[in-house]
Amino acid sequence: MFMFMLLMLLSSTSAHKGRPQRHTIVQPSELRPVEAIANLPELTSRNIADFIGNIDGTEESDEAALRFLATYGLVPNERECPECLNGKMSLVKDNALPLHFVWRCSSCKTSNIITKKMIRENTFFQEQKLSVQKIVHIAADWVESPGRNNERTASLHGVTTSTIVNLNKLFRQLTEQCSVPRPGTLVEDTVTTNDYYDFFLTTQVGQVGLARPTHYYVLLNDWDVPATFWPTVTHALTYLFCRTTSTVTLPAPVLYAHLAAKRAKETMDGALFANRGVGRVFDLSQFSELAQLTNCLQSNPSLDGMTFV
Repeated sequence: MFMFMLLMLLSSTSAHKGRPQRHTIVQPSELRPVEAIANLPELTSRNIADFIGNIDGTEESDEAALRFLATYGLVPNERECPECLNGKMSLVKDNALPLHFVWRCSSCKTSNIITKKMIRENTFFQEQKLSVQKIVHIAADWVESPGRNNERTASLHGVTTSTIVNLNKLFRQLTEQCSVPRPGTLVEDTVTTNDYYDFFLTTQVGQVGLARPTHYYVLLNDWDVPATFWPTVTHALTYLFCRTTSTVTLPAPVLYAHLAAKRAKETMDGALFANRGVGRVFDLSQFSELAQLTNCLQSNPSLDGMTFV
């Protein structure tokens, strides 16, 4: 925290008149690829203000946001002058603008040419009217609460529903452009074990940083089929779950087994409760009571064994 505050002070004083010009937002050694954001385990929607500042429009908050965005390449860390081509533009303080800074060319200024570029220019934030802090907060909320309806999200962030709809659309487009594992992605080496034939298989499209491939182990291969058979048939079975028209994370028989077990538990609990209410003990060792329980489980008599659909 002390080093961060020290960097903030050095950055804020470098733009003053008579001080050395500030040609970068952060030092080049501080730059990180945008994918590194996913490697910040402590970064959540609840503490994101510690990284990008509060949504209050103060100079301190905007400086924190500026440094965070530049560090991870969300805004350019430096700019070349498009007019004079004599070098880098300088970061100049302007409290009337978002983020309190603007890029200007000192060489053009001496020639009475006004050359400036906004911090947001040619970035994702260029066409957005909201502050970058609010946009990042909404993005974090979108990642952590994908099922929340737009009206609720708009109310939480104090914006219109149409704004949330438009931002969500942009967020989805960004995730599609990034290197997210596609359905059918198979990994059979490097991160797998040497004791068994195992593999990782992705069957659904995930958001950036949230793709969760399933890890499979082949413990016994009595069929003596080639190793490529197991990933192929496993992937095919993820398309056969009758409750959805899209793929699922696990093969359909596994999900059917979960549903059957859930249905059996609920029926058993109901039978035990009902018999307890009339002072009886439900005894599964009795054939009649076991048959009664089986009939309760058989929700589709016309489909033999389909007790779980």
